[in-house]
Amino acid sequence: LPISSIGSCISCTSNSEHWQKNRAWQLALHLASVVRVRKLEPNIITSNSLIMASTRAQRWRQALESWDGLSENRLEPTSMSYTAAMNTCEAAGKWLQALEFLQDMQWRNVTHVVTHTAAISACGKCGDWQGALFLLYDMESLRMHPTLVSINAAMDACAIGNQWLA
Repeated sequence: LPISSIGSCISCTSNSEHWQKNRAWQLALHLASVVRVRKLEPNIITSNSLIMASTRAQRWRQALESWDGLSENRLEPTSMSYTAAMNTCEAAGKWLQALEFLQDMQWRNVTHVVTHTAAISACGKCGDWQGALFLLYDMESLRMHPTLVSINAAMDACAIGNQWLA
């Protein structure tokens, strides 16, 4: 697909999503740069796609810069935005920042089981088994039903922390 045929942010978004699914992260990231160069206004889907593509390409800084771009473009983060940002934090070993995202998400009242699970997983990857268990129990106080993925993430955190009886 020639770049000259991309006329709007919508086509950049749909092409970026297509390339993400086909694991062509470099092309998805290139399309994101086209959005910037052409001074197109990204929408929340474009921004979320860029965060996810950057994370999958192991470009943590770029993913978090894309998060910062949400406020610059006056976009309200969605639960998908938060999940993508927390997955970035998990992959980059920045569990404290993942918890900050979760706190901001709760403040904005856009909590979601998937995002809570991402925060549990981020804590676990960094060895904070207590934080992971706290978040698992916190889900119930927020009237969320932990999924098997949530429970497995907490169990993994306990295993990494050698806390088999927790």
